[in-house]
Parts: sequence; structure tokens; C-alpha cells
Amino acid sequence: MRAARCPIVGVSRVRRGVVLLGMILLLALARGPDHAAAVDGVELALEVPPTIQVGDDIPIMVRLTASGAPLSGQIVELRVDDQIAMRAVTGPDGAAGFQVRGTLAAGDYAFVASFPGTDTLATATTAATVTVEPAMLEIRTVPSLPGVTFTLDGHPFAADAEGIARFPISQPGTFRLEAPPRADLSTTQRADFSRWSDDVYVGFRDITIPGQRRLVAGFLVSYLTNLTFADAEGEFVPPTRISSIRVRTAQGQTLDLDPQVAQWLPATTVVKTPAGLRAQPVRYSVQEVIVDGIRTVRRGEVTFTLRPEVAPSIPLSLHRITVAGRATLLGDRVGTGVVLQHPDGTREYRPYDETGAATFDGLPIGTYRAWILGAGGYARAQLFDLVPGATITIPVITYFLMGLVLAIPVGLLFALLVVSGTRVGRFLPAGVGQPVGIARRFMYGVAGVAAVVGVIGLGYGLTAVHGSWLLTPDRLLQPAETLAATWDAEPEPTATAVVPASETRPAVEVAEVFRRLWNASGGPRVFGRPVGAAYQQVDAETGVTLTIQYFDRARFELHPHLAGTRYEIQLGRLGWEEAARRGLLGTEPFQPVPAATAEQSANCDYFPTTGHRVCGHFRTFWRNNGLRLGDSGISFRESLALFGYPISEEFPDPDTGLIVQYFERARLEYRPEQAGTPGEVTLGELEGIDP
Repeated sequence: MRAARCPIVGVSRVRRGVVLLGMILLLALARGPDHAAAVDGVELALEVPPTIQVGDDIPIMVRLTASGAPLSGQIVELRVDDQIAMRAVTGPDGAAGFQVRGTLAAGDYAFVASFPGTDTLATATTAATVTVEPAMLEIRTVPSLPGVTFTLDGHPFAADAEGIARFPISQPGTFRLEAPPRADLSTTQRADFSRWSDDVYVGFRDITIPGQRRLVAGFLVSYLTNLTFADAEGEFVPPTRISSIRVRTAQGQTLDLDPQVAQWLPATTVVKTPAGLRAQPVRYSVQEVIVDGIRTVRRGEVTFTLRPEVAPSIPLSLHRITVAGRATLLGDRVGTGVVLQHPDGTREYRPYDETGAATFDGLPIGTYRAWILGAGGYARAQLFDLVPGATITIPVITYFLMGLVLAIPVGLLFALLVVSGTRVGRFLPAGVGQPVGIARRFMYGVAGVAAVVGVIGLGYGLTAVHGSWLLTPDRLLQPAETLAATWDAEPEPTATAVVPASETRPAVEVAEVFRRLWNASGGPRVFGRPVGAAYQQVDAETGVTLTIQYFDRARFELHPHLAGTRYEIQLGRLGWEEAARRGLLGTEPFQPVPAATAEQSANCDYFPTTGHRVCGHFRTFWRNNGLRLGDSGISFRESLALFGYPISEEFPDPDTGLIVQYFERARLEYRPEQAGTPGEVTLGELEGIDP
């Protein structure tokens, strides 16, 4: 059976093959000339970018058409310098895309696309040249710093006039980029590397091509700075008079400066914003300038920024006074000059000017002593508190005035001899009870006149010798040869209670009117040390003249119109004043908290007067300290007198990062690292302290 079926199966296969061949021939004959044209009209187009940078991927597009019609589903091949071979299949639009990775070094490359053809389609080939240019590494400096030099694998390249440094990279790879740790821009300017824009804070880093080619480098620019100083009249103050100066940056850095030496100070820093790195000027606030042992600026009131080639000028609370000696009763000017003793004990001599007075410039508020030189008489040292622009008059009892006063009893004595000669004749050669003759009386008169003239002349002579004002007024401008030989009364040292001096600030007295309350209420632990002598100032609101003294953390005020009451001595509202000066009032921590939403707990006190709470460590400190008013223990009113009501909630200080809370008269600071010690909660040193 199988042997009989094999021929039949073979015949069937042959028959099917003949049928298929016939169909192909019929189809070919049916297409005829059109088929020949399609084979000859195959076209291959190659689209390449003319130039590309090292590290960039190269997009290639190949389009296959036949007589203008796209050919889809066909395989096309791409070769690059016979080194890279890639294949792709055309899509419905006859296009095939290639992406050559950015691994080519700089140079010209031949790109060849080919279509191998089919039984019915002819082959096609096309070529194009692509230029791979070096990749440009670009570094922008912030702030713009022309001339700053970077290195890439040891090859230096510098920033141009726009502050942008560029370096061509001719091949892909990984390279070591280094920024200069410090660049000297000029003899008075330099820049220190700070950071990269992508949060890298070291100057060296690796970069990879392909990869990031645009970077931003931030620098801290510093200027070699000489500070200058001016008094209240705008006159130059020599730096030699400044014993110390302390400034603080807005970032919280405190610097102690030497006023006599140029120093490098940061002028700009860099901050990161949503738009990238930005140069920001460094703003300084002057904390203290010590002149003659006295602080001469209000803490935080004087601020400045640095500019190239411009020295910042710091206005100081230094004032001018005039001192003159005046003869008692006569009113004439006396002396040749004045010796002034400063609060720190130093002495200064000034001769009289043409007005008959000595003018002293650049004096801080404080207590002074003055002596008249060449006075020709008796003049005590004058102790006075400086009032800006005042004229100090020192009374002098001249020898001439002493002679006049002494001449009166001498003249009366001789007049008595002349008028009552018979009663005093027993002292003369005449007999007892014998009347004195006219000649004898004349002799008495002459002797009396001579005595009076002699006494007056002696006083005149002593005045003229000791002080030449009666003889040659021009000598008023000549200083004495030595101070020790010319002042009339050497001041005796007096024992006064002072606060111990620090290394940068000499000792300053606590005013007598404040000393008892200052000591009783905590002294330097609570209020700090005095920053200047007490002085008088008219209250702008009431018109009352107040006695004021500033301390590191408080301002004591004596209100004379409230004498005898518990409000006679008050503390100034420094907490509120500083918050206003810093622009904190109105911010979220200073917004009142409604009583209904305020947290009520045993660890918090709520003050409806201001709508704020005092909690935890601040509450304990507030309750345990107060201005001593005579109550038993520490009463609520004593704590209120020291701190005032809270005017904010607790919040992190934007400058220092400490947890703080503002009160009317103080700012409390919390330091958790000192937990369990007296320094855990302290009163902060307030800005705006008046000297």
C-alpha cells in the first residue's frame, strides 16, 4: 500500500511547484516596466548634525524611499569610520533613527548609511561628515572674579572679563578639576574658595565627560581694610585713641579688631537661592568701640559694608567742650591753659585760644577733672560730668584778689592809727597821753597807704609772675614747660567702687544712685558690666531730665519726678527696642496667641496683657529673678519690673540659632549644652546699647 502511494505524493508536490512558478511569472509579466523602475528608484537620505561637542550623543536619521514613496520594514546599516556598525528597521515613514553615544574624541568622522537591497529593491548607500568639536568646560565665578585661575588635570585656565573660565576638552573621560583655595585679586583684595553650586564644599573634584560641563564656583571676597573714626562733629579721630573695637557679622561671627592695623575682612559671601548661588555683602554691626575706657557707640546701631578702596567710617559718641578759668569777682580770664584728666586717668594739656578758653575735642561721655595752669592764684581741680558742647568755667581766687581783700584790714588798721592816734600813742616815742602831732599822723597815713599798696602790689606781682595774663596776653598760647610745676592743686585719689575691668574694657563705675539696686538685683550676673558712665538725658516723651546708665544687658533710668515711689528707678524697654530695630515685631513669634488656643499647663504662664506665654526653663528663670523692690522673696511685680511682659513666644534666633524669647526689657537665651548650670538660661546682650 505505501509503495503504491509514493508516486502519487511526488506527482502532487511537482504539480504545486509548477502552479507557484506560474503565478510568479504571471505577476512579473503583469507588472512589467513598473517593476524595473521601482528597483532603479531606491534612494537613501542621511541626516546628521554638522557639528557636535565631545560627550554629546549624536542623533542620526536615515530615510529610505523608492520613487519618493517611503519604504517601511527595511533594514538599514550605519557605519562610523568603519569602526562602529549599527542596524535599524525603517518605520512607516521610511525613517530609521540612530543614537551614537558621546564617546568620540574631537575630530572629523565619516558616517556611511547603506541599504543592502532585496530581490525586488536595489541597494543604496549615502555618506556624510560629522565634526566633533571639543567640549567646553565652563565655570562661572560668584561674584564675578576676572583672572581667577582653575586647573584641569594640571592645566591652568583663567576666568575672562565676565568672570567665566572656559577650557576645551578634546576627548571623553574623567578629569580632576581644582579651584584655587585663595586668589589674590590685588594688593587689597583677595578671594577664598567657599563652595560649588551643587553643594560640594571642597575646591577639588572629579568631572566626567560626558557629564556636567557648567559649574558655578562661589568665593568669599575679603578686603584689606583700615577702619576710620569720626566724632560727633564729623572730625577725624586718630586710631591711636581707640583701645579696642569689636564688630559682629550678620552671620553671628564676632571679631575683635586692631584699629591701628589694616586687616583682612570678609566683604561678600555666597548664599544658595532657588535661582542658584548669589553674592551677598557681609554686613557688620559695631558692638563696641572703647575710647578712654568708655564705650562710644550704641551696640548694633552702627552698621557698615565693605567697598573696594573705601574705608568705612564709624561715627563715635565723642564730643567737644571748652574749659576756662575766670577770676572770682573780677570775671577776667586767668591762666594759660587747662589740664584735663580723662575717665581712664590719662591727662591732656591744651593752651588757651584767642577766646581765653581751652577746647577739647573727641571726648566720650564720662566724668572728668580739670585744672587751670598759670592761674596766678588758688584754683581747685574741677570734677564734672561731660555734657556735649558745654563750657566749663573754673573759678580762680587770684593773688591779686587776695591782696585786695588783705588790703582792707591793713588800711582800716592804719586809718585807726591816724584817727585815734592819742589812744595808741603809747606805742610811739611821745609821752603817755600826749596828743599825736600832725606830722606824726601824716606818717601814719603814709605808712598805711604804703602798706595797702604793698599788699596789693604783692598780690599783683605774684599773679603776674605765676600767671602772665596781666603783662603779656600773647603768652596765653604758650603751654607750661612741665605739668608738675604749674598746676595749683594735685587731685587726691578717691576710693570708688568699680566693676572689675576685662582685657578689652577698662573699669567703669556703677553710678551711686543705681549701685544699691544693681547689687541687690544680681549685679553683673544679671545686668552685665556698665558700658559707660551715667549721664543725663531729656526724655523726649515727658520732657523730664533723666539720669541714665547703660549696662551690657540693661539700661537703668532715674526718674526724679517719681522720687520716693517704687518707680523712681526703672529699667529701659531694651527688649522691645531691639526687636523693633531688627524688624522682628510683626513676625510670627511676636503675634499674640489667643487665650482660647494657648496651651494651658502647669509649666506655662499665660499673660493676657500681651497674649504670650512663658514656659519651661524661661518661666523658671523669670520667676527666680527680679528687680529688688523690698518684697519678700521674688515677687511677681519684681520679676515684671526686671523683665517686663513677654512680647514673643520662644523661637530660634535667625542670626545665632539659639532659642530665645523677647520681653519688654530683656531677651532670654536658652543653651541646652549648659543644662543644669547657671548658664542654661541667660539674659542676652542687647544691641543698641547707648554709651
